[in-house]
Amino acid sequence: MGAYTADELPILYGLAERFAVSDRWFSSVPTETDPNRDFASCGTSEGKETDLDPPFSVSAPTIFNALNDLDTSWAIYAQADFGGPPFTNSGITYSELHFDGVRSAIADPQSRGAVLPYEDLLDRLKSGGELPSFCWVEPAWGWGLGDADGFVGWQGNDYHPPTWVGPAERGIDVDHVTIYRWVQRFTPLVIDAARPCRHSVGDRWFVDETYVRVAGVWRYVYRAVDQHGQVIDVNVSKRRNLVAATRFFEIMLSVRDRPKGSHH
Repeated sequence: MGAYTADELPILYGLAERFAVSDRWFSSVPTETDPNRDFASCGTSEGKETDLDPPFSVSAPTIFNALNDLDTSWAIYAQADFGGPPFTNSGITYSELHFDGVRSAIADPQSRGAVLPYEDLLDRLKSGGELPSFCWVEPAWGWGLGDADGFVGWQGNDYHPPTWVGPAERGIDVDHVTIYRWVQRFTPLVIDAARPCRHSVGDRWFVDETYVRVAGVWRYVYRAVDQHGQVIDVNVSKRRNLVAATRFFEIMLSVRDRPKGSHH
């Protein structure tokens, strides 16, 4: 956030001030763009660690193949073809070129999804039309370097440095009440959907702490994960002291078996 001013990115700054922002992030794949996208779509980068590692495409099945298997509707709403030209519906979006699984999911005779223009998503939202169960929005990817006053490359709207990220906020009007309602409405649904995918809590636990701004006020966050990286519990506290830490452990241990080697 420090790379841009509030005048340049009013939406991101507004969300940070009214909700929460953290300067500590945890990722099982602290690497470059394409491998991270691979993990988001396939759960694997097939060993690639950088954008330049060959091959360009990924052969692993994607989430869209899994959705077909579950007879669940989906759509990729694309704003542009690969490299930046406007979307042409000719099979050359980033997702279609990069993921073999996306192409096979579309070609599947039992396919429940398609790649559609981004405008279709906007039309459905405006009209109150029914949406697919899973919607993936693919922006106009940018590449290059610079800012609003001096940019060299292809300007996208994907919030992705080092390109100028300001265009990602053009035409957006965010009401913090709307965001809050989204959180209330969808958080329980996300939790219910994710619960069957969680494995049993491991027998080794690790605890860390950080601090975030919540509604403009600094709060301390205690978090516990097991040896698999699965989050066991999270607690937000006004204070960082023995009482707060003890309460976090008491709540966590009251609903879970103690890990190996723990003592009273």
